[in-house]
Amino acid sequence: MSEVQLSIIVYGTSDIVESTELCFPIPMVIAQDVSSLLYKVSNSSKLTDLRLKRYFVLLLESIGKDEDLFYTQMEENSQVISIFYIWNESFIPTFKITKLYYIPKESISLALTLSIIQFLRNEADKQIKSDQIPLAKLYLRKAEKTKEWIMSNLRAEPCHILVIPLNTNSTNLTNTIQSLRHYCEYFKNYIIFRIYKKFFLCFFFQLGAKFGYPDAIISSLDDYIPKSEIYHKLPYGKLLFEYEDPKIICRWIRYLSPIRMYLYGNEQVIPNEWCKQMIAHEADHSGRLIVNDDDWYTFLENESINDNIKWNFAAKHGRTWKTTQLTPINLISLEDNIRFRSCLRRANITYYSRMSIVSVQIFDWFDECLEYDYIKSEFKLTRRDKPVSVNDSKDIRETHLPSLEFDRHEEVNNLSTFNEKDNDTYSLAYSSNQSNEIINY
Repeated sequence: MSEVQLSIIVYGTSDIVESTELCFPIPMVIAQDVSSLLYKVSNSSKLTDLRLKRYFVLLLESIGKDEDLFYTQMEENSQVISIFYIWNESFIPTFKITKLYYIPKESISLALTLSIIQFLRNEADKQIKSDQIPLAKLYLRKAEKTKEWIMSNLRAEPCHILVIPLNTNSTNLTNTIQSLRHYCEYFKNYIIFRIYKKFFLCFFFQLGAKFGYPDAIISSLDDYIPKSEIYHKLPYGKLLFEYEDPKIICRWIRYLSPIRMYLYGNEQVIPNEWCKQMIAHEADHSGRLIVNDDDWYTFLENESINDNIKWNFAAKHGRTWKTTQLTPINLISLEDNIRFRSCLRRANITYYSRMSIVSVQIFDWFDECLEYDYIKSEFKLTRRDKPVSVNDSKDIRETHLPSLEFDRHEEVNNLSTFNEKDNDTYSLAYSSNQSNEIINY
């Protein structure tokens, strides 16, 4: 049986394709009209060589008329593995097709690459069942190197301000983030005005404008908690949250977010365990005479807080916390808060250094886990000899496997040593992504 050759067909006009950043580990072709797309898919079935062609289709824009017919043809075409459609907040999906997935524009490369890895692993499973071990190893090697490629291109994503909701609801959280964006824009203009007034700082501002600081990134803690494999806030994110100590994960998140605002509300409980973990290990800075603008956290009040909740908050929730200063500042007061202004400027300056430091630490963590066998490689076949008698001098190699296991049938004919037809059993290591986690947004 020949090896499957994978390709990606990107559909869209030249302007849309040129404005979209595309980076894939397999060949890519462009189709600027529907007829060209259909021809590329159907023409491969007429190839005279032994190659098996399979396609991922990426739609950067709507097909237009006859969408129903197009999706029906794609659904029935066995050479099309998956169809990815760029989703946005104003677009409401209407098609219920098993091959169709809606993904955000910023996750194009990650979503397609993970889908490629999943396909390769599934093909390896099939080849093991069919007793085609060499071909299975080829698929697994390609899947492993593709996973290394995509993860090596991911970076830990810092933010300028991280909002951690405590005893509050999603509405208050959303309103707070919107208000903070407004204040950050205000401070940007305010700082420009002040720097312009002072001549000795004007040159510094021109340098900053020349290199360009990113716009203030305001995230909620929930943005850093992975929901599926399509997660780009931290490299190896889903694996990281499954195996690493939550205290260390929170330490990395704190380093990525130099301004952390713990949001008060009127609820009786703090429902999110990660929010509790974050605040529980914040250091108490109340006794320090020198402030650190690279690491500042505060409690924030946006909506009007009931007096009973406000004055009993520390006794009810904060008895085990290290911090002793639990009095919140009002969101409106940030307008005149010099500390906030200074920390926001420092968050700009240290943005890329924080990204590099945390990314390298996570890569080192993953390498160490593999080296000391804390995490099993999901792309390695384990050979397990058949049980032998106690008197047999040969070693017994056996690996306990919690998931997939494939027994090979004993061969009766004598084949070449280049063919791995033997009396061993082979199994594929456990993968945290065994189910299809390329979810629709």
